[in-house]
Amino acid sequence: MSIALLITSADGKDTLFPIATEAIFSSYWLPIIEEHNLQFLRLFQTGLPVEKEDIPYILDEIKIFRNNLSKTGQQSSIINERLDAINEQLQLLVDQDFDSIYIG
Repeated sequence: MSIALLITSADGKDTLFPIATEAIFSSYWLPIIEEHNLQFLRLFQTGLPVEKEDIPYILDEIKIFRNNLSKTGQQSSIINERLDAINEQLQLLVDQDFDSIYIG
């Protein structure tokens, strides 16, 4: 299984951004999520619909995750590229209308 960000725009167009495979999420993401009690990122594994008011909290948790990924020496270019894409898309959605956002 894989984890992805699915955005449905206001005009009904779906866009999918991959986040991680289940194995990568379990190996690299979960230890940091659990250590820092990152509530939203934890839900990526089971899936969650995202409301506009959730976006700033998710962005904050992504920043914490990224800072701790670097500290542990577990940097992976693919993880950082995907974090960049998620971060960029969520920041854009703060000021845009959308139909739905789902991460899982």
